[in-house]
Amino acid sequence: HQHPFKSIVWQWQKKINSSTNLPRDKAIMTIWKGYIKGWKNEMAEVTAQGYNTILASCWYLDLISYGIDWPKFYTCEPYDFEGTDQQKSLIIGGEVTLWSEYMDNTNLIPRAWPRASVVAERLWSPRDVTDMASVQERL
Repeated sequence: HQHPFKSIVWQWQKKINSSTNLPRDKAIMTIWKGYIKGWKNEMAEVTAQGYNTILASCWYLDLISYGIDWPKFYTCEPYDFEGTDQQKSLIIGGEVTLWSEYMDNTNLIPRAWPRASVVAERLWSPRDVTDMASVQERL
């Protein structure tokens, strides 16, 4: 009996290659490496192989930074990689990630908000909505 569910696969250090034995109609790749620029290469490679893809690498909320840092989360655009329209049609979303190594009840809320809200705004907004001032008003 075939079920309609898809498996979500975290792509980490290992490269997906043409010999990967994951059915494209049953697997979704999560790109969570390459925080600075490497994610663009990963997105291009995985979508070129026909996999539906979720981007996570831009949105690790547990990364320590100081001051106002939400703009870097807002400016990460999942479609901002070199690829065809067909490849970009395989992007099905993104995810916020928050690991707990540096988290406890004293810093969970300030670490998560408004940063997670900004990611939601980016993922739910059309690609041409990029005005920082209007985002700041909504936050």
